[in-house]
Amino acid sequence: MPVFIFPPSGGSPILSFLVGLATLAILIGLVIFFLPLIAGIVIAVILLIAAVYCWGWLKRKFGWESEEEKAFRQAMEKAEAMARSQYHGGSVASGTVYEREEIRISSPARPGERRRVMKDVEDIEETPVTPKDSSKS
Repeated sequence: MPVFIFPPSGGSPILSFLVGLATLAILIGLVIFFLPLIAGIVIAVILLIAAVYCWGWLKRKFGWESEEEKAFRQAMEKAEAMARSQYHGGSVASGTVYEREEIRISSPARPGERRRVMKDVEDIEETPVTPKDSSKS
């Protein structure tokens, strides 16, 4: 079975260097040629986004919005203000998602009562507590 090796070995190293240099020059030339086109596309996209933003601002500023847009924007601003006030500790309305309740349970040790200390889960697995022992401790 024949084995093909590309590029063929035994070629001139100077020729390989010149081909590599020509390839690099072509790539640099293409980048320089298409750079204005790429920059123009990027600038056009930025200007389009700025125009859409400015049009929305003008509509709000001069009252050119429809009633649905005004109602939606006011509802969103009200909801945002309520969420911010609840998040930063303002008045919390009952039944909201942001309501939080903390429960702390502590029991003082009774005189003569020995408290169990568990340093690891394996401690309780090695010495299980029987129901008779749990009433004493």
